Amino acid sequence: MKKHFSRLTFHGLNAEYQDGIATIEMSLPTLFVFLGSTVGNFNRSEFGAFFQRLSESMGPHDYFLLGLDRVKDAPILERAYNDSQGITADFILNVFQNINRLLGSNFERRKMRYHSWYNPEWQQVEMYAISTERQEIRIPSGQAPFVWEKGERILVEISRKFDPDRLQDQLQCFGLKPTAHFTDSKKWFSLLLFRKS
Repeated sequence: MKKHFSRLTFHGLNAEYQDGIATIEMSLPTLFVFLGSTVGNFNRSEFGAFFQRLSESMGPHDYFLLGLDRVKDAPILERAYNDSQGITADFILNVFQNINRLLGSNFERRKMRYHSWYNPEWQQVEMYAISTERQEIRIPSGQAPFVWEKGERILVEISRKFDPDRLQDQLQCFGLKPTAHFTDSKKWFSLLLFRKS
């Protein structure tokens, strides 16, 4: 990166989104960039809190570039989150191995399967782990064990999809004025540029 932008200085920051945003000096003109459609992983309360904090941290000459995954036909989205190689399934179910490692719990990967579907009412892909047989889950932190019955599902992750015009209207409520919209030839993804109003 440095060789392509030799006149720029880069400073890494390891923090939660909102804590990191709050450390940026408001007197400097800043371009905030949030790509990769990460905003789609926020639930509705996290979504509002993120944009409120972002707006409060922006100065009058700042811009915000937002990447997002747009609403598409359900079969397109469902194929994307249930790929033939099982990469998404492995990624989602790996969460339980990490929970076991961190908490000392006993989720068994071989006793679960992955399922995803597009929820058109909420405009989000929902990714679940489904127990393939009865399991008694123990978490050594003092909590009582619970039974995960065969066929029961645990929601692991969501990926919200957006209508860019509607989102631009919503973000004006946080003082973010839309100034540009870039998209691909299929109109599957968008980059939205905002300025602090």
